[in-house]
Amino acid sequence: MRFFLPLCALLVAQPAYAHWQYTKWGMTPAQVLKASGGRAAIVDQGSVSDADVRNRGPYVSGDYEFTATYHYKNDSLTSVSLELNGACRALKGDLLALYGDKYETINVPGLAQTYFWKDYKKGNAVSFLTFGSHCNLTYSQIDTKTRHGL
Repeated sequence: MRFFLPLCALLVAQPAYAHWQYTKWGMTPAQVLKASGGRAAIVDQGSVSDADVRNRGPYVSGDYEFTATYHYKNDSLTSVSLELNGACRALKGDLLALYGDKYETINVPGLAQTYFWKDYKKGNAVSFLTFGSHCNLTYSQIDTKTRHGL
């Protein structure tokens, strides 16, 4: 429970459709660098295997210390992934308390489990992947475009 209140402040304090924290979907790497106060450093493309990663840096919320990775398509921010080593069980409990039991899940017994929530109020798709003592929390924009012909 000691993790839950800081996490609520992290995730609930956002106004509707605020994207993720200090970023907005569609920002450029330079805009994310500026919005983060320099913490989301521009990544040397030769140092990463994932071509869509342009920024990376620390992100702290309460007792949780994440490595934040910013993903882009055509230099337009599409998602933010937060990697946490340790304390995954506590984070999972906090996310379940925050987003509730209306989620989809993929479970690979003994290996990994992924939870998916759609936070329509904030306009974000949220996924939480656990594997061993590591976990990854990813925020991306919910696709709200109308799908014709379905």
